[in-house]
Amino acid sequence: MRVQCLYLVVLLTIFPVTTFGQQETSSSPNLANWIDGYVSVLFNVMPDIDKAGGHQSVAELRTRLLIERRQDVSNWLHLNMGAYIDSFVANRNVVGNTTTTAAAIIRPSDLYAEFRTARADVRIGASRIVWGRLDEFQPSDVVNPLDISRFFLEGRSEARLPVMLVRGRVYLPRNFTVEGIVVPMFRPGRFDQLEEETSPFFLGAPKEIICLAGTGSCARFNTIREEPKTAWNQLQGGGRVTGTVGRLDLSASVYRGFKTLPIFTREPSPALEATRQTFLLYETFPRFTMIAGDFETVRGQWGIRGEVAYFPEDTLQSFTVLNSIPGRSLSGGVGIDRRIGNYHFSSNLMITWSRINQSQWEGAPVLFDPAIETTDVLLVGWIERTFARETRTLRFLSAYNPKAESAFVRGIGSIRVRDNIWLEISGGWLLGNGLDMLSRFSQRDFLYSRLKFYF
Repeated sequence: MRVQCLYLVVLLTIFPVTTFGQQETSSSPNLANWIDGYVSVLFNVMPDIDKAGGHQSVAELRTRLLIERRQDVSNWLHLNMGAYIDSFVANRNVVGNTTTTAAAIIRPSDLYAEFRTARADVRIGASRIVWGRLDEFQPSDVVNPLDISRFFLEGRSEARLPVMLVRGRVYLPRNFTVEGIVVPMFRPGRFDQLEEETSPFFLGAPKEIICLAGTGSCARFNTIREEPKTAWNQLQGGGRVTGTVGRLDLSASVYRGFKTLPIFTREPSPALEATRQTFLLYETFPRFTMIAGDFETVRGQWGIRGEVAYFPEDTLQSFTVLNSIPGRSLSGGVGIDRRIGNYHFSSNLMITWSRINQSQWEGAPVLFDPAIETTDVLLVGWIERTFARETRTLRFLSAYNPKAESAFVRGIGSIRVRDNIWLEISGGWLLGNGLDMLSRFSQRDFLYSRLKFYF
C-alpha cells in the first residue's frame, strides 16, 4: 500500500509540472488536450446454472475511471503518467450466503519516465511489458502479473498489472534490439482487485471450515502467506533479444522471477478434534527460471507465428494431495491468422508439458501426486467481423482442451454510439471437469453490458 501511495504522490507532483508550459501558450486549456482516458460502466451477471457447491449467482455493477498523460518534456525525456479508480456494488451469493458489498480502489497504471537517445532508452517506474506473440495464452509473458477476473471478462491486455521496474534497450544494426529488465519489488497476481475473497473468480486459500456433506468430516485451514521481500537477493529480471532476418521476426528471452499466483502446501496441525482436523496451509510464491523464444512472419495472405517457453526450474501444484513439488515444464505453440474482407481469422495450437524433478523430490517430506505429470493440448481460435465502416464489431473467442474436456467460449458485440462512446455486450461460457485452468473456472459463466466513454 505504501508503494501505491508513493506512485500517486509522484503522479500528482509531476502533472502540474508537465502542463505548465501548455498553460503559458493557451489562456483556456481544454481538458481533452492534455489527458487521455475513459470512463467505463459495466453491469455483470453470473447465473451459475450448475447448482453444485461453490460460488453461485452474482450481480455486479463495476465502474472504472482511467486517466493518462503522455508528455515529451524534451527530445530525450518522455513521461507517461496514469492512474485508475475502480469501484463496484455487488450482490454475491457465496455458497448459499447472499452478500451485498461495495468497494473502491485507486491504483497507478503506467507511471514511468523514459530517457531516450538514438541508440538506447531507459524506462524507470511502474509499467507493463509484453513478451510473446500468441493470442491470449502467451507462455513467455511473465513480467507482469494478471488480474484473473479482468482476463476472463476483458482479455489479457486489460488484465496485466504494472510492476515497478527498470528497463533498458540498446538498438543495434540490422534491426536488432537488446533489452534488459530488473524488477525490484514483487507484486502478486490477483483473482480480483475488488473484494477478492468474495469474488466468483477467487481460487485462493479457504478462509473457513470445509465439511464434506454426509460424512461429518470437517477441516479448518489456518493460512500462512509468505510473499517475497524487497531485498537484493529477491530481485527479478531477465533479458530479451529481438531482430529481423529477412522477413522473419525473431526473439529469444530469459527471465528469473517468482510465480505471481500462490502455490499451496498443506501440513497437518498437532491439534486434532473428534470430527474436525486443523491444517496449516502455506501460500508461497516460488522462484522460476524461463528460457523462451518466438517468431513471426508473413507468407502471402497468412500471418504465421510461434512461441515456446521452457521452465527448467519450476514448482508444480498438486491438487489431489495439496502439495508443491519441484519440477520443470514447457509450453509452446504455433498460430496463423488471415484477413479476408471484413473478416479476420486466427487460430493457435498450444502444448503444455510438465514433469517432476526426481532428484529434488526424492527425500522431500511431501506426498507425490502422479497426476501433475501431464501433457495438455489447447486449441485457441477467434474470428472478428466488422460492419458499417467499423462502427459495429462482432468477435468470438474459443479455447478447448480435449484431454480435460474443458472449454471457454466468449462472444463480444460492440456498437459505436458516438465518436467517443462504445456500447459492448459480451457473454462467456466455461466448461470442464479436470484440474486445468479452464476447468477450475467452470462455474463462472457470465453476461455483461458495458458503456465506455473515451476522452
